[in-house]
Amino acid sequence: EIYLYKRTPIDNFKISHGDKELQEELSEELGIAALLKKPVDVLSGGERQKVAFIRSISSAKDVLILDEPFSQMDFASRDKALKIAVNWQQKEPHRTLIIVSHDAIDEGLFHHVLTIEDKTLKKIS
Repeated sequence: EIYLYKRTPIDNFKISHGDKELQEELSEELGIAALLKKPVDVLSGGERQKVAFIRSISSAKDVLILDEPFSQMDFASRDKALKIAVNWQQKEPHRTLIIVSHDAIDEGLFHHVLTIEDKTLKKIS
């Protein structure tokens, strides 16, 4: 379950002390700008996930760990969010991005891709 503060997306952004300009930009890009003043309880699962994703990426410094960040998003939003995460990592060479996902993700976007098969960690690329 996605943990969100139970008021509005804007309230969630405020408690993260993240980059306000980035939050506004990503809200537009991910299509939730019109929802920022609505109660979190009325948002769909995908919309809540976008709020959590924006909150996380806008407040991340050097390391960003995302656990199933796209599981409730539609394919177009998933692709946008993945590109946003990769761009965040590539802006600063010292940044580390770890994404845990059951979905297939384009291996070419990352320096290292690991899988777990038969209780064994395997490096794909």
